[in-house]
Amino acid sequence: MKVCAVIPAYNEEPTVAEAVRQCLRYVDEVIVVDDGSTDRTAEEAERAGAVVVRHPENVGEGGATRTGIRVALERGAEAIVTVDADGQHAPEEMMRLLQPVVEGRADIVFGTRMHNFTGPRSKWVGNLILTWLTSRRVSDSQCGYRAMSRRAAEAISIESNRYEVASEIVMKAVERGLRIEEVPVRCIYREARKGKGARVRDGIAIALWVVRYRIRRVLRRLRRSGDGRG
Repeated sequence: MKVCAVIPAYNEEPTVAEAVRQCLRYVDEVIVVDDGSTDRTAEEAERAGAVVVRHPENVGEGGATRTGIRVALERGAEAIVTVDADGQHAPEEMMRLLQPVVEGRADIVFGTRMHNFTGPRSKWVGNLILTWLTSRRVSDSQCGYRAMSRRAAEAISIESNRYEVASEIVMKAVERGLRIEEVPVRCIYREARKGKGARVRDGIAIALWVVRYRIRRVLRRLRRSGDGRG
């Protein structure tokens, strides 16, 4: 079974090479999507052994994740794990995420940090709110550390471009009836990450996206129901 890691990266020159090297200890291939970086992210990733795909301009985490998953499928991946480029995810936990997928027990496995959240309290509260809005099937909808089978990757057609991608993947996994598991993971918050990642305004944008998505689904169901009565 070919296993690929997908790493969306934007201006992660200091950390991306180590992230690639660590992932290559556990997977067959690492695909880094350089999302319009203005530094040497792509060069560092290639030097570390990654397959690098470049966006000419910054699209966002969702767009980069979509590209990475597409490329992984084109290169024959049967299991995919998504990883942050900044060293936030502990590589030694990767096999715990992948194991239920590799063994055929789950279609998608989400990492959850909520059992031992070590980040800022504001992020903990924000995660609780966004997870409540997204789905009761998981305890940490915003964690980017996840593993999926080829079936799941093909079933979840990512449309969003930015941080709302995490909620979109969870919601579509539930809608498609995929077998879902969660695995506790650590999150390594580094000093260099200050000012990076989702902020309050991003959290508000994610919440609004989730609400709009749910409204669209309700309207579609109502239209289908109306057509059926007709």
